[in-house]
Amino acid sequence: MEEKLGIRCGCKASEVLGGLSKMRDEVQELMSDKEFMSYIESRSVKADEETVKKVILETASLLKHALAHYRLNNDELDEAAKLFNEAAEEIGKLGKSVLTKTT
Repeated sequence: MEEKLGIRCGCKASEVLGGLSKMRDEVQELMSDKEFMSYIESRSVKADEETVKKVILETASLLKHALAHYRLNNDELDEAAKLFNEAAEEIGKLGKSVLTKTT
């Protein structure tokens, strides 16, 4: 894919992860974006600050997991392990937030 498109997938995915991290820091600003909030509302019953953060974290976790597989397939074992661990930690946080809301 990298050869055909001329895009370095690992670098682009890392760039997107950086953007998602920045978005988590700017949740209040994002909540004033009607198009973004429409997306959040399509995924959740309510669209408050916590929900916005959760959706961003879910997206980042899925991307990290996919990037970890990419790194693993390209024999970048240390980076793959780091990304798998980060994704697992984030998914664990998501599970805890879901559990605390239902109990």
